[in-house]
Amino acid sequence: MDRDRYVPFTTVFNFRDLGGYPAADGRRVRTGVLYRSDGLHRLVEADLGRFAALDVRRVVDLRRADEVANYGRIPESPGLDYHNVCLQTLAWTAAEVAPGELAGYLAQRYAEIADEAVGGAMARVLRLIAEDTAGGTVFHCMAGKDRTGVVAAVVLSLLGVDDDTIAGDYAASRFSEQRYLAWRASVAPDSPRYLPSSGDPAPAETMLTFLAGLRSRYGSIAGYVDAAGFGPADRELLRARLLAPN
Repeated sequence: MDRDRYVPFTTVFNFRDLGGYPAADGRRVRTGVLYRSDGLHRLVEADLGRFAALDVRRVVDLRRADEVANYGRIPESPGLDYHNVCLQTLAWTAAEVAPGELAGYLAQRYAEIADEAVGGAMARVLRLIAEDTAGGTVFHCMAGKDRTGVVAAVVLSLLGVDDDTIAGDYAASRFSEQRYLAWRASVAPDSPRYLPSSGDPAPAETMLTFLAGLRSRYGSIAGYVDAAGFGPADRELLRARLLAPN
């Protein structure tokens, strides 16, 4: 994982560019077009200039309605197109899972997220990402690892990025998770844990297992998004938007 993908902010810890990865037909994912992130509701005023300099015009917030109500959303600004698409209706926690069991536990939860999103949420998110709009797009949840990781894996796979690279991109969240948890403990020391207190919070094995499971249940990643209502013509738009020419 190239640490240069990270865009540093004061209280947003997992904002990074999905561009640059090798993809299908010898092409690469475009840089400066699609970003993944943790909770953008935490952007402080001192960081708004840096965010604006990225020319991100569309925000896709994957959180539940109660999370948006409780924590707020990214600050409004002229020209910013905001969409809230709930990708997971039921909250869960991995706090009581033993570190050695975390990869399997997370892969199961991600499978549940993906299967639930077949009902319409995944297709809506992918269309928002694929649409040829001015400026870049960022999608995010709370930690930028779980729901965001599911969407990132599906998008990168549709672009022809290999599984090991996708798993590496997912595993890079371990760096931001450590920073986020340290910050969270400093500002809210009594807040409940949602991950085991030790071990790797984003094992690459999780993503490899998740992708294998999608293919087992739907035949392929394309088969999965077909079931979700994101068909071949949609996928061509996604590739046109996100793949750099040879």
